[in-house]
Amino acid sequence: MLDWQTIAVILIIMAACLYVGRHGWRRLRSFRAGGKNVDNACATGCGQCPSNESKTSAPATTLVQIRRPGR
Repeated sequence: MLDWQTIAVILIIMAACLYVGRHGWRRLRSFRAGGKNVDNACATGCGQCPSNESKTSAPATTLVQIRRPGR
């Protein structure tokens, strides 16, 4: 009853379930407070962060600029 095709199908379905489950678990974990990106919490300006740590970002650059023709 269990020939090689049935075993192959079962393995493929199990791999697909693991793949979907892993991505679903990552998606659910991203909603958790205090995840890996704790440094982003300082962007709110609540005044709780130490003042000696200055968060500076790189200057913004224009990658694409669209103009009307003839100007």
